[in-house]
Order: sequence, then C-alpha cells, then structure tokens
Amino acid sequence: MQTFNENRETYLTRLADQIVKLDDRVNQLRRETDERKNLARGQAEMIIDNILGKRKAMESKINNARVAGQDAWGELKKGLDAGYSDLVKSINRAAEKFHS
Repeated sequence: MQTFNENRETYLTRLADQIVKLDDRVNQLRRETDERKNLARGQAEMIIDNILGKRKAMESKINNARVAGQDAWGELKKGLDAGYSDLVKSINRAAEKFHS
C-alpha cells in the first residue's frame, strides 16, 4: 500500500505530465493563429496568452502541492483537478474558435 507521500507524488507527476502534453495543442493553436483569417490575430494571441497563464498557474499549484501537508491535500487536489479541467476546456474552446 502506498503512503500518502507516494500517492501524492504519483498524482502530481501524472498531472504535470498531462500538462506538458497539452503544450503540443497550444503550439498547434499558435500555428493555426498564423493561418487564420476569420479571427483577428490580436484576439487569438490574447486567448493563447490566457491559456499559457493558466498553464503556468497549474505548474505553480503542482509545486506548492508537493510540499503541502496531508491535512491540506484534499482541498489542494480539488483545486488541482478544477484548474486542470479549466485549462483543458480553455484549450478546447480556443481550438473550436480557431476552427470556425
């Protein structure tokens, strides 16, 4: 049976890996921004900058969670899950907007 620290580290490592994988989608969106005629370039760049800000915030939350105590873990995990979900939704919304 894994200890709390092992469980936490497994979760945080998996989440950090998933966020890195999202970088490919963000880079694809950036390339598509260069090709889009229907969406103003400035608006597209603001959307991508917003996504990158959320990504950076998630990295910070992951790093903070690595050193947090067990008593704070439940709330931290909820926040991490919500933050990751928001990041994915933001990328999906941007992809839909860029492809319209």
